[in-house]
Amino acid sequence: MNPYAAVSDFTVFGLPQTALGTVLTSTIQSQLDAAAGEVDAQLGARYPVPLAAPIPAIITQKTCQLAAYPLLSNSRGFNPLIPGDKAVYDNWVQAKTWLDDVKHQRAHLAGIAESGSNPVPQPVVISSSVVGLQSGATAPQRGW
Repeated sequence: MNPYAAVSDFTVFGLPQTALGTVLTSTIQSQLDAAAGEVDAQLGARYPVPLAAPIPAIITQKTCQLAAYPLLSNSRGFNPLIPGDKAVYDNWVQAKTWLDDVKHQRAHLAGIAESGSNPVPQPVVISSSVVGLQSGATAPQRGW
């Protein structure tokens, strides 16, 4: 079981129970696990993953949205002319876009410290330019 979403969350944020038909709970869980892996892959660029509890609700929502489209398209097929199918696809695209925005710092997770927010001190490097080749005289900040 992944830490971001349970099967019970999936029927709230992913697909309604009526759309699932005869899909097995284990199949739903497998899709949620795959979606959680994708969330970790995207968020791992900025945050330590897996995220620790409590999991933000938006992560649960996006995990379910990422799992819904593949589950729908693999179980009964995707028809863009059906409004419900189109909404599931649009939510999947929105979830992927949001994760990309978080990865590239255009969106943020409130209350979660980013990786490297407490950086290790680095040595100070000071350099100067040699101005006299024979004497070895130097001058700081020559401007080129």
